[in-house]
Amino acid sequence: MAETRIIASGPVSVGTAVHYPILAVIAVLLGSSMANIDSRMFSIGLADLRGAFSLSFDEGAWLSTAATGSQIFIAPAVAWLATVFGLRRILGLPSIVFAVISLIIPFVRDYPTLLTLTVIHGLLLGTFVPATLMIIFRNLPIKWWLVAIGIYALRVGFSLNFGPALVGFYVDRIGWEWLYWQDAIVAVLMAGLVYVGAP
Repeated sequence: MAETRIIASGPVSVGTAVHYPILAVIAVLLGSSMANIDSRMFSIGLADLRGAFSLSFDEGAWLSTAATGSQIFIAPAVAWLATVFGLRRILGLPSIVFAVISLIIPFVRDYPTLLTLTVIHGLLLGTFVPATLMIIFRNLPIKWWLVAIGIYALRVGFSLNFGPALVGFYVDRIGWEWLYWQDAIVAVLMAGLVYVGAP
């Protein structure tokens, strides 16, 4: 008969603590801020994107729906996925794929391909927000929770006010493509933080 061990304290975690928890938290805060700013910029810059991609009004509306709907679709599963598979698998590789897609989208002129890439772009963007509070609570000391939650809450007001200015700057000064290309820069930075900060 096999020996049975009784552990009075309950389940024992076999997970590995993150190497630099503050970097993991900065990564998810960066990702959630990027998601909010990106969504705001997309809604404001949609008319410019329709012109750049030569889309009809209906095609632009479907593009917007594809971007937003895919984010909402994936969001409920992210916290569970991060718990089961770990932060690195859920945010690390998707950040790199997200960066590549963000670089490619401005060059696409085939509408079905554009719509498909937008759905994938939205799914990946949707992974960046829901896990944020979970990562904060699991990896930061309690004394830092309030600061981290404050930064998390600040991103909404920041994106509402900063988004329009950023869209105007990109479209008028350096090119509408930066509505997507800025995501590639931030996503690579986020991936780096995840790979250094998480086991």
